[in-house]
Amino acid sequence: MKQTLNMVSMILCAAALLFAQGARAGEAAAYFGLKAGVMLPDLADLDAAYNAGMLVGYGRGPVAAEAEITTTVLPGDTALSGVQWDITTLALYAVYRSAGAVYVKIKGGVLYEQVNFDAVGISLQGNDSGASLGLGLGFNRGDKGRVEIEYAVIDSDISLISLAYLF
Repeated sequence: MKQTLNMVSMILCAAALLFAQGARAGEAAAYFGLKAGVMLPDLADLDAAYNAGMLVGYGRGPVAAEAEITTTVLPGDTALSGVQWDITTLALYAVYRSAGAVYVKIKGGVLYEQVNFDAVGISLQGNDSGASLGLGLGFNRGDKGRVEIEYAVIDSDISLISLAYLF
């Protein structure tokens, strides 16, 4: 599974570099971005984990499609001493952005997640896929890109609050 995630990461990076070639924020139908945020589990036994990732998108006007990958950069603690958890997500979203310098972002799509629990010498892994929804607020900075603050439901027990910069 790790090899699949690495391959997807490489494909997303290559797509981002291709989309960025010669593109200006006002002209480009394709874009890419970097994001970071906090994964908030709705479980008393888990503390927050911190993720970072990237996205690539394509769209003109208010509608776009986005592919996104995030992975944990700072694992969350659990109620069990010495056990930490992390999560990697792969998602494909349909996105709507309202017009204006300050805009609303609404997204919905499908998401695959891989959750790991790591203790000394032992690693337990689980994965799931399903629907994911998000709502955000964006700031269009013209040729300087866009900044978006977003809340997304990853699954019934985990949500993500993130900050993204789109090129």
